[in-house]
Amino acid sequence: MNLRLLTALAMAALLAGCASSPAPRYYSLDLAALPPATTGTVPVVLIAPASLPDALDRPQMISRHGYEVRISDQHRWAEPLRRSIPRVLANEIGGLLNSARVVAGTELPDADYRVRIDVQRLDVLSGSSVEIDILWRIEGQGSSRAGRSTLQEPVAGSGIPAQVEAQRRGLASVAAEIATQIRSLPASSR
Repeated sequence: MNLRLLTALAMAALLAGCASSPAPRYYSLDLAALPPATTGTVPVVLIAPASLPDALDRPQMISRHGYEVRISDQHRWAEPLRRSIPRVLANEIGGLLNSARVVAGTELPDADYRVRIDVQRLDVLSGSSVEIDILWRIEGQGSSRAGRSTLQEPVAGSGIPAQVEAQRRGLASVAAEIATQIRSLPASSR
């Protein structure tokens, strides 16, 4: 009888421990803004899915503290970063080019330019800043440009939402560099 009672108490304690775990919170890099209205002749641009280091290619959010990488099970991305980063870049580049014809995806047959993204770093450093290092390549219209955007964006405020906002601002800066290069490439012959 004592063994049954101990087993029942152990199971109740285990279930109580599981029930008290906080539910994960989900975050998104984009603000779900509508693309701009297209005016005039604008290029059609495809932003391909991003390649990421294995440490970033996970649903949990990570932060770096020196050589230590902390993985948070309570703070997660709402979708894979390899898909959300290109969408954020597409929205930002579309706004800068005044075009609704900048999209994230795998195929766009009439694209004038294709942009490939290779994320080297998108790190929150000890909660105080975000370090971004992205290699990018624009191909199309018989020419190509490659570049590297490296920057550090301060986290304004505390907590995960402030860190996500710093990552988003950093991606907006990367998008501005890419948009500048797209503008300098030969215009579409269509």
